[in-house]
Amino acid sequence: MADAPLRTAGSLGMLLGLTSAERGLLVQAVWLIVLLRIALTTLPYRRVERLVSRLARRRAAAPAPTERVAWAVAVIGRRLPGATCLIQALAASIMLARGGTPAVVRIGVARDPGGPLESHAWVESDGRVVLGDVHLDRYVPIATWGSS
Repeated sequence: MADAPLRTAGSLGMLLGLTSAERGLLVQAVWLIVLLRIALTTLPYRRVERLVSRLARRRAAAPAPTERVAWAVAVIGRRLPGATCLIQALAASIMLARGGTPAVVRIGVARDPGGPLESHAWVESDGRVVLGDVHLDRYVPIATWGSS
């Protein structure tokens, strides 16, 4: 599918040009990103963990293509304030799991000499990175969320 929606996701014309399935993925991404941002800023870790597990229960009869899920989360993540890499990774993993596609969120840290500690989250499915593939060779994985 074309990359044009990635560049123009804010336009009404682009939205009208999408399939109903693609619009549905964008809607799912919006509400999951908003919900996860609120949850991560207001709830204790254990409650967030239970919420993510509940949201990730299989629901879809047919899974959405992994690339389209990643596309939808990335499009919305670029446009919503506070949509960190962790929030986007959790949203994508939930959407994938709902369709029965196994996914795992990895969290890694990196530090340049003399620089601050940095963290990053990304999603892997079937042994490949599907969201958050930005200079991953810099990061040492320290945590995993989900099952592959």
